[in-house]
Amino acid sequence: MAFGMSTPTTGSAPPTRSQMSRYINPYTKDYEYDLVSRGFKRMTGVRQRVQLALETLRGSSTTLSKWGVTLPRKRTPQFPAEAEAAVRQALSQMTDVEKVLKVNRVEVQTYHMRSKITVWFTDLTTNEEQQETLNLG
Repeated sequence: MAFGMSTPTTGSAPPTRSQMSRYINPYTKDYEYDLVSRGFKRMTGVRQRVQLALETLRGSSTTLSKWGVTLPRKRTPQFPAEAEAAVRQALSQMTDVEKVLKVNRVEVQTYHMRSKITVWFTDLTTNEEQQETLNLG
């Protein structure tokens, strides 16, 4: 009947949105599709921010000029210590100000002209230990 004079019906509740962020493949730098859920793969927001902070060169963003990492340009004997300091500086907003992240260990491996930086951290929002790797050419 018109004007709301009939029997009301109820619908199903909308699906709850996950508090997770889209997973970014560290090699392709693109989102990945999950064949099981038929949606995007997910990762925690803190892990996504760690990955983005380590992959973004400081000063390359026009809106966040202090966001990202500034890695040493030359592979000197001080490179591992300088790279670790740069990683900790890039994550300092999350570790010192927001306190959503604890950096457990930073490992810098160099082989000829290539380097790999692995960061082990604890996401304090979920208390999960995770790691993120940054490959440098």
